[in-house]
Amino acid sequence: KKYMSKANRKNHSSGGASHKSHGCKKISVCGNTRIEYISNDDEHGCCKGKSPKAATTKIVAEVDIGFGNTLYIRGAGCGLNWENGIALKNQDANFWVFEVPSCKEDFEYKLLINDEIWSTGENFVAYRGMNNIVSPKF
Repeated sequence: KKYMSKANRKNHSSGGASHKSHGCKKISVCGNTRIEYISNDDEHGCCKGKSPKAATTKIVAEVDIGFGNTLYIRGAGCGLNWENGIALKNQDANFWVFEVPSCKEDFEYKLLINDEIWSTGENFVAYRGMNNIVSPKF
């Protein structure tokens, strides 16, 4: 895996759409979500209008919600709903992960502490097949 220098990453930045990354690590910011992926071509079809392929979509939340609390996700699409949350897996003190193994669409979501306290601001968008990294505020 190759990684772009900061200068090259800036020159290759797409401002949100997934474009060819020439085998380099690609980082884009789409609204309030940072997405990361490595690709040698436009495998997700975003640039060419292809039908989406099912791909693992990962959400990584970087947030300290306090000892003994759990981070939940609610949303629309890929098995989520707005009525009942699903707990994220705690990977480290401030890192929470949620994975959807075969999602064929982007989807909106919100994060909640203990499935009760909603994150503030606009809904987040998870881009299919990407590592979506967010820092929610409560």
